Amino acid sequence: RFKIAKTEGGDLLTRGCRYMVANTNRCLYPGGAETCPSTCGTCADVVDSPLRLKITKTDGYKTTRDCDWVAVDPDNRCVYDGVAEACRATCGSTTDAPVVPTPTVSPTTPPSPAPSPFPTARPS
Repeated sequence: RFKIAKTEGGDLLTRGCRYMVANTNRCLYPGGAETCPSTCGTCADVVDSPLRLKITKTDGYKTTRDCDWVAVDPDNRCVYDGVAEACRATCGSTTDAPVVPTPTVSPTTPPSPAPSPFPTARPS
């Protein structure tokens, strides 16, 4: 999770990359594309997010920090959930992160008209 403003100097919202999936125009918010590279299609740009990240440490303590803080001790800080993807340059994350798929509005294929007469290994 991270703090993002819809416009430069606007009110800050605390959101995650799933928020960006619902409307990829949100990737245009300042820092959005750098923070959610797989969602926004910017994986080729190995840069750090300019946003402050909400981090839950291994002891359960929650804090808000940026990639400069991560750079002080990357071996221990890049392991926190979401940090390696948001701080790609600092953490050396050059591989594409898994893409969060956009949900479909309805089923992508219509169901079969009738059940199979015999059990099959795969659905029809």
